[in-house]
Amino acid sequence: MQPCEELDSDSDHIPIITSIETTVPQQAERPAQPRWRKADWVKVRECLKHRLEVLDQDHPNDTSNLDRRRTNKLEALDERVAPLQMIVQDTVCDTIPLAKPSRWTRTGWSDGCTESVKRTRRACRKWVAHGSQEAYINYRQAVNEKKRQIKRDSMLGWRQAVADIMRDPAKMWRLTKWARTAA
Repeated sequence: MQPCEELDSDSDHIPIITSIETTVPQQAERPAQPRWRKADWVKVRECLKHRLEVLDQDHPNDTSNLDRRRTNKLEALDERVAPLQMIVQDTVCDTIPLAKPSRWTRTGWSDGCTESVKRTRRACRKWVAHGSQEAYINYRQAVNEKKRQIKRDSMLGWRQAVADIMRDPAKMWRLTKWARTAA
């Protein structure tokens, strides 16, 4: 800190320039996560079935080393489970669509919320076009369902966010900022 003579205005208060040199940590990009709800489960099962059949052909049940395997049960189990894990992971990567992460994504917004908004807009357009009592009732029901859906998904999103923060203390600053400003 040092006094700034340029900003002095003949007062008894002396302006002080403060400079702080820090490095701002860059946020890592959010990894793309599988969208389980958009999965084609028939395709996933077929792919998994095919890969497991190939695994069975490559590693038939051999009983020649049964005594050796009994002594090393954990190692044998690990050897048998590792290919299964790889098959499941490869199947997920190949068949489950990935979400496109964005920093503007609203926590707790789901496909159900999007669909509720679309239904409400459709009902509103029908009510405006027809003006009937039945169209108005359908519109109000759609609005109420949309509110319930958004409230439910927002609550679940908040709970998930707090659970993520509890697992990763580095994210605690986001919760404290929310508590100071929005709460």
